[in-house]
Amino acid sequence: MAPGRGINIFHVEEIRKLITNNPNEYNETQKLLIYEKTGKQILTEVGLGKTDPKSLKLSVNQLKEINNLITQNPNEYNEIQKMLIVEKSGKDILRDVGNGVQNPLAVTLTDQQLNEIKKLVESNPQNYNEAQKSLLNQKKKE
Repeated sequence: MAPGRGINIFHVEEIRKLITNNPNEYNETQKLLIYEKTGKQILTEVGLGKTDPKSLKLSVNQLKEINNLITQNPNEYNEIQKMLIVEKSGKDILRDVGNGVQNPLAVTLTDQQLNEIKKLVESNPQNYNEAQKSLLNQKKKE
């Protein structure tokens, strides 16, 4: 889980400063707001079935670490753990945005994802809401 899930990134930095300056004034639950698990910890939890990989929102650093670990030792990880590094299809992204699971402004698309979304939305525009349609104007992954 990313630090301060549901908390604005600016608040996380402010909270981090407060807790760092006076750690004894805050309980463990409060300290979890700024704690970020390592990729290895996430892989272990997913491997033990303690965490559903579909429910995770990974930071860039976590994703890089997980990708490196799995790439270097693919036989050490099961298919569920490897799901963490599989890119979503355009259809999956449309579903997540439509269900409010993912903010369209936070999405960066590959050319393939953008093309898939474009075909789906243009073929049946009435089936998609404004948030989903806004994906057509999103930035692309480099």
